[in-house]
Parts: sequence; C-alpha cells; structure tokens
Amino acid sequence: LTLALYIVLIIRFKERGLIAGNLLVGFLAATIIMLRLTNVVMTNTAIIGIALAVIIDYMFLIQILKSKGNFNEILIKHFLNWTPTYIITVIIAFSKMTAISSFGMALIWGAMIMYIYNLIFTKSLIDFLKEIKNEKK
Repeated sequence: LTLALYIVLIIRFKERGLIAGNLLVGFLAATIIMLRLTNVVMTNTAIIGIALAVIIDYMFLIQILKSKGNFNEILIKHFLNWTPTYIITVIIAFSKMTAISSFGMALIWGAMIMYIYNLIFTKSLIDFLKEIKNEKK
C-alpha cells in the first residue's frame, strides 16, 4: 500500500512527490517502531489500522502539496476533520476482543505519531524547502 501511494505521489507531484513519499515511508517506519515498543498485539485488524493511518497521512500530505497556506492551519483543519474517527477509535481500543482492540490501538498510535511526525519532520522540511526557494530568487 505504501509503495503504491509512494508511486502515485511521485507521478502527481514530481520532485515534491518524491519528498512526500519519503515522509510517508518514514511515518510508516515510526508507527511500526512505536507499535513494537508499546507491545500492541499485531493481528490482521491491526495491520488494517496501520494501513488506515498511512492513508490518513497520505491525505494530509496531499493537502500540504496542493495548498499554499499555513502548515499549522492545514494540520489543525485535518485534525478537526478526522476527530470523529479518532473518538470512535479510542472507544474501539478499549474493547475486550483482541482483534478489535488491536485495530483501535494501531490507529490511535498511528494518529498520534502522524501529528508528532508531521510537526517535526514535515514542517521542518517544508520550511527548509521554502528557504532554498527564496535563496534562489
């Protein structure tokens, strides 16, 4: 899934898509490391939760690539759009059934990592690329 999204980003956005694809792969790696460190039970549904987190991050990266606006405003808007999903995910995470609970935990950690990762890496990279663009002018 991540490879397919990586290819789509490169085709649609060229160089910026390559950078966004690398950010997407980094997000997936950070999420898997966090799930390993927190001992989340990995079931098939947890893998679906990870895939959903990757898709949500992909949608965020698309918004960033298409917009010329402020990064923080886009991040807040994205969070507010997905808030109902996160609330449902927290409820699912406390289920007694392991399969359902692992889906919820994977998606909760995926969401938390997504916002932290994007605030640290994506924002820094966007600021750096803007600096380079301004220096060339």
